[in-house]
Amino acid sequence: MWRALALGVAACTFSPTASTSGDGGVVAPPDVSVPVQPCTIHATGTPTPVGVLGGTGGTAQPDLTCSSGELPIGFAFDLSSNDVAGTEPAIVAIHMRCGRISRDATNTWTRIASEVKSDDGNHFTCFGWGAGTGGELLCPTGEVLVGIKGNEAASSLYNSLAIECAPYTGGAVTTLPFPDTASFSNHPQHPVCGVGQAMTSFGVLSGCGQDELIVNCAAVACS
Repeated sequence: MWRALALGVAACTFSPTASTSGDGGVVAPPDVSVPVQPCTIHATGTPTPVGVLGGTGGTAQPDLTCSSGELPIGFAFDLSSNDVAGTEPAIVAIHMRCGRISRDATNTWTRIASEVKSDDGNHFTCFGWGAGTGGELLCPTGEVLVGIKGNEAASSLYNSLAIECAPYTGGAVTTLPFPDTASFSNHPQHPVCGVGQAMTSFGVLSGCGQDELIVNCAAVACS
C-alpha cells in the first residue's frame, strides 16, 4: 500500500513546462529563479555629434534635450504645404518626444512617454510656408533611438524621414518611416550612433524652416 501511495504522490508532482499561447505559439515557463536588476536606461557619456540632416542655413536654436533620466523616444514633424526647396517640400517644425525606458525584476520593459520638445522653425517672417503636423512615431518599448534617415533638400533643409531603434545593448534594428514627410532620395543622409550608444539630444539650425538637425549620441547604460 505504501508503494501505491508513493507512486500517486509522484504522479501529482508539478513540473513547469512550456505551454501553448492563444495564437498557437509556445510560451516558455518563466524563470523566477534568476531575477534581474531593475533599471532605467540613461546616458553615461558626453553627447557627441555624429552627423546632420539638412544643410548649414538658419540660426542656432536651443538644443532639444530631455530631463534627467529620460531619452528621446520618437518624433513628429511638420512638412511645408508647398515646395520650398526647389521642387521639394521641407520640414518646417520638429517635435521630439522624451520618455523613461525601464526594466523591472521580471525583465519586463516599460516606456513612459513624457514631455515634447519642439522647434517651430518660424523664427523669421515667412510667407507661404504653411504646414501640416504629421503623425508621431515612437520607438518600440525597451528600445532606444540609434539612427535617423533623411534627405537633404537643396543646399539646406531636409525631408523624407525615418527613425531607427534598437535594444540599448545592440541587436536587430527597427526602422519607422514617416510617410507624411515626403519620399525623396536624391541626397540621402543617415546619422547613426556607435555601438553601445543612443541619441540623447539634437542641435537645431532653423529660420523659416528646419535647416539643419545635428544628431548627438552618447554611451548609455541601464542602472
